[in-house]
Amino acid sequence: MKIFEAICFCLIMIFAVTNYSEATERTNFVRGRIVDADVKTAIVGATVQVLTTEPARGGYTDKNGEFKIDGVPLGRHTLRITSIGYKPKIIDNVIVISGKETYLNVYMDESVIQTEDIKVVANKNHSESINEIITNSVVTFEPETINRFAGARGDISKIAATSAGAVSSANLRNDIIIRGNSPLGVLWMVEGAEIPNPNHFMVSASGGGIFGIINNNMLASSDFMTGAFPAEYGNKMAGAFDVKLRNGNNKNYEHTFQLGLNGLEFGSEGPFSSDSRASYVANGRFVTLQPVTAMGVDIEVDAVPEYMDGTFKVNLPTDDIGSLSVWGLGGYSNVNMKDSEDEDINWTDSTVIEDTKMRSSMYAIGMNHKCFFGDNTLGEFILSNSASIIRTEDENVYLNKPKIKEEKFEGTEGRFLAKYLLTHKFNRNILIRAGLSYTLLYYDLDMFAWNEDENKYRTTLAEKNNSGLFRTFMHWQWRPNEIIELNAGMNYQQLQLNNTKSIEPRASIKINTSETQSISFAYGLHSQVHPLLYYFYQFEKDGEMVATNKNLEMSKAHHFVLGFQESINSDFFVKAEAYYQDLYDIPVSKTEGDEYYSFSNLGGVFHFDPEPDLVNDGKGKNYGLDITLSKRMSNGYYMMLTGSLFESKYTDGLGREHSTAFDLGHVVNFLGGIEYELDDDSKYTLSADFKMTHSGGRRAMPVDIAASMAEKDVVYDNTRPYENQYDDYFALDLKIGFNINMESVTHNFFIAADNVTNQKNVFEEEWDSAENKLDKQYQLGIFPYLGYRLNF
Repeated sequence: MKIFEAICFCLIMIFAVTNYSEATERTNFVRGRIVDADVKTAIVGATVQVLTTEPARGGYTDKNGEFKIDGVPLGRHTLRITSIGYKPKIIDNVIVISGKETYLNVYMDESVIQTEDIKVVANKNHSESINEIITNSVVTFEPETINRFAGARGDISKIAATSAGAVSSANLRNDIIIRGNSPLGVLWMVEGAEIPNPNHFMVSASGGGIFGIINNNMLASSDFMTGAFPAEYGNKMAGAFDVKLRNGNNKNYEHTFQLGLNGLEFGSEGPFSSDSRASYVANGRFVTLQPVTAMGVDIEVDAVPEYMDGTFKVNLPTDDIGSLSVWGLGGYSNVNMKDSEDEDINWTDSTVIEDTKMRSSMYAIGMNHKCFFGDNTLGEFILSNSASIIRTEDENVYLNKPKIKEEKFEGTEGRFLAKYLLTHKFNRNILIRAGLSYTLLYYDLDMFAWNEDENKYRTTLAEKNNSGLFRTFMHWQWRPNEIIELNAGMNYQQLQLNNTKSIEPRASIKINTSETQSISFAYGLHSQVHPLLYYFYQFEKDGEMVATNKNLEMSKAHHFVLGFQESINSDFFVKAEAYYQDLYDIPVSKTEGDEYYSFSNLGGVFHFDPEPDLVNDGKGKNYGLDITLSKRMSNGYYMMLTGSLFESKYTDGLGREHSTAFDLGHVVNFLGGIEYELDDDSKYTLSADFKMTHSGGRRAMPVDIAASMAEKDVVYDNTRPYENQYDDYFALDLKIGFNINMESVTHNFFIAADNVTNQKNVFEEEWDSAENKLDKQYQLGIFPYLGYRLNF
């Protein structure tokens, strides 16, 4: 427990040093920038009022659309923003603390019909997206929400998995399953650039990992889409996470320090000079689970995972040549799983134990330049480079013979991206957005495996090359009045590797049946290119190693969504969506005995799973109902209930229909929290948050027990794919926080525990070669963690 004692000592010293004085009046600034939601031009002369202060405070935006309101008391506030020609806007739950200035980026929608009467309806649309052309199947995560939810561990993938229609594959992993689709169908974007899987401990050709690389403390408001997304988003079939990084404070220097059982984190931001609007923000962290394992927590691997990551953004606005930003993120993780050192192993001559070394890293760096052509046209140029690098090595350990290096994989998959977007608003009613991008895909893949029959190694991957992906789209939006909004678009993409292409129409309509209620319908055809490893993996054919899957077509899916949403009152919001997805051109196997195999199930197991001679004859369907009921933070509490009922089916190489690996049946999340101010000046604040999740159990291939006992290794019954479903999953997560606002610093102490009931949720079944029996492996049990955060 020496590590825990050292952490406590550091916390006490930091708290003592930063509390040498106390403010007589605890207030701070509220600053921000107000822009047109469509073309992002500054709105000059907008009125900003704080409705929750006595006397009322307010201000106006300057030529850059920026405002500053002094002397706002600490606590939660409501702002009202008005400007001639724009819909008035109410912003709730603006949090003001002493250790960090509050900065808001506000997007205002232009009124379709000009009127001199201004009517402000608070919280008219609780689900308003950052991208104004998205009308359905979207959740917008605000920075405060991202930092608050219990059970998230600061991982935005875990937060996204609480949305209706989404679920995490396991509590030790953060793969996102959207409406029964493979996690490989999720598009990740940062600052408009498509990036590879942004997770630590990722597996080759997988959609997730164990911890997220994108730091939640660096995020601005971001859109998470669960289906039928607009033409702007392409090359994925399930959903999209459009992540935005926040700008740093361009007036004052601010810093963040966090210390806890799971590691160390430091962040800094500020201006480049006192007379410039340019700013920077950067954050880095190092995480090890050694203190957690020292407390006796079972993390299900005989190793101590460690990782580090960093994120930065530099914002350089100008008056003449537009705005330039440079950003980057990256992370490195490693773990050595020495299962052979487990003292409980009953070693025999037939015992085989696999040790695994794993190294993974990922980076993305980019540049965005925005240039305004008049008041109604925005051009944006995006240039980025990103890559994921994975190194794994499996070694078989025996009792009375030398170790055998069973398999080794070294893979680098990267992309250079150049993209240009043009948005033009013809008038208040009509908007057009178009884009063109080219991605140079480069790869260096090397893999060999031990062939026991031939008593030698066989190279299955040896490819170093590049290819290209070309994409273009156009989107048209028409708002004839305040009631109807029509969107239509077309996406086109072509993969140069095998010259496969896809033309994809998208359309949606939204009808505001009242000031608080709307219905919507959306359709989209979506396609995606497969992970490059599947194109290049080599199989033995006629005595030679051949890449038999190089000519695979893209997988495709028709999405249909019917939605309804209503603001019941200023606090409560309800949304429901029914959907149907028709999947086709899915790669499947027609090899005798392997006809069950389909790309619809990729990501169901967390390793690379290739098969030879695949054909695009597979089909599938996902259909269900998603419901969300949420209450914003007011009167000291918030809550959100999300539920999904769904089925996910696929058709195999023989035309038989089965459940997919992701056919859980149902998912229910219930989240909530309270916040209580212990004094009248909001100096001391106590908070408690919880999350309860209940879902259908994971699906798995049935095990043929008799055949497995004879082989002394696992043998699956491939004639009944994914008929085996484990018991329902349940977890309860809790988090308690305590905030102290001092003169110029804010202290935050928190203690949390995931799966506080220590529920034994089955993760998978493995064959115990020593005992020659089937053994269940369970997901993460109770996982406690605590920490201290300082803003100064």
